[in-house]
Amino acid sequence: MKKLISLFLVAGVLTLAACSTSSQKDSFEADLTSTEVENVEAAKADLSLVEFEEAIEEVNQETAKVSNAEMVNLFEGASYKAYLFTRAKLSKESFKKAQEQNIFTTDINYDDYKNISDPLLELDKYQEWVKDDEAGNYGAYVAKSVQYITPEGNPE
Repeated sequence: MKKLISLFLVAGVLTLAACSTSSQKDSFEADLTSTEVENVEAAKADLSLVEFEEAIEEVNQETAKVSNAEMVNLFEGASYKAYLFTRAKLSKESFKKAQEQNIFTTDINYDDYKNISDPLLELDKYQEWVKDDEAGNYGAYVAKSVQYITPEGNPE
């Protein structure tokens, strides 16, 4: 009986912790301006989470094959959320909140963020940039672009 009560207690605590974490994330996203939300939606339309992850995996596998390595991780720290919120072109206030949520590293300032977010190409502009006859991997491009502004990808 004590084990059953302990099990329910642990499950309840874990559920509350999960709800608390998701409500923190939801509150940050709820605070975005309408323009920032529109930019996030445009980013999602250009590249889904699955496409983002597949692009990273594809490049890692190709690199491992070329370098005769078993496994390679060229995009450590790159996250889909960092991509979305970089494409959102966040205000300074929203950027600070994103740092508090560990989406972006605290080792960069707003100007550093803007130096990445402003020139980050949307899908159609990226396709023009790589030209029709060249192979391009938009997911790998954006992953590498945002990799070093995340807490996990920022070299110390």
